[in-house]
Amino acid sequence: MTEYLMKAYDISDEIKNSDNYKKLIEALKIIEVKYQPLVDDFNLAKEKYYTVLSEGGKYHPDYLETVKKLGFAKKALYEKQEVTDYFKLEQEIQKTLNEFTIQITEIVSNYIKKPNELGLLKEKGGGCHANK
Repeated sequence: MTEYLMKAYDISDEIKNSDNYKKLIEALKIIEVKYQPLVDDFNLAKEKYYTVLSEGGKYHPDYLETVKKLGFAKKALYEKQEVTDYFKLEQEIQKTLNEFTIQITEIVSNYIKKPNELGLLKEKGGGCHANK
């Protein structure tokens, strides 16, 4: 098992040395510096939203106002080009990881569940596959 973990760390290092990962980290640094007030506003709105949800959900008196504020804060942050680029890079890295997982599982066995395009596990047929 230790050997597998060492190989996993090697693969992780390869991914972290890729252009997409380096761009992702750079985009995150830019977002943290350039848009910190927007990030703070979004996090506060999200925190308030979860508080309202836990205290009464959609029946809470502040629910509609809180949902609107969260929507505005999210829109203000997510419409920035650097944030959009960050999420695109994140999706590319996730796609690479999913493809890698699919290839490994297919090499080991066709009967092991593997993620689909969305990263969700595909169902495989049940039953015994001992004779196959």
